[in-house]
Amino acid sequence: MGTTNRRSTEYARFTPAVKRDMVCRIALASLLVTLAACGGSLVEPFVGGKAPVGGDAAGGQPGPTPAAPPVSPAGAPIFLRVSPSDIPGTQRYVFYDDASFGLQYERPDWGFFEYRGRYGRNGEGVSFSFDANNGAWTATGTFRGDSLIVKYNDMMLWDDFEDGVYVLTSSVVATP
Repeated sequence: MGTTNRRSTEYARFTPAVKRDMVCRIALASLLVTLAACGGSLVEPFVGGKAPVGGDAAGGQPGPTPAAPPVSPAGAPIFLRVSPSDIPGTQRYVFYDDASFGLQYERPDWGFFEYRGRYGRNGEGVSFSFDANNGAWTATGTFRGDSLIVKYNDMMLWDDFEDGVYVLTSSVVATP
């Protein structure tokens, strides 16, 4: 019992500035140990469940970016994003006759990737159910002339998807 009182008395004799300095030093040491254990990389990029295409992981330089593949079958409607986006590159929706779709991205840093799913038409609207995330990702779209206005559910918004406007483009995609 006497030991506990002596230790608490020894700690109590430190001024608040000394205590704050001790806590800061311990926090800094913990941070340095964490950084050393992570090898300098605290955040691993994740996009669409796929690793980046090309690039040098050590140097962080992106490699060659593959172009979006041609749409098959030719003639599938393609809607290209025209509203501003924080995501670099291009985004497009491709609709297929079998009620499937692809939300395709072509980014300068990641290359081409897409999210697949199923869609259902209802008058001037369309509902999207994405295959990813066990079907929890959904969105709605409204057709206005040659435009498609897409609004994502909260879960997709939390996962950095952005509501946007897409415009019907030529449905034949040139191969690179």
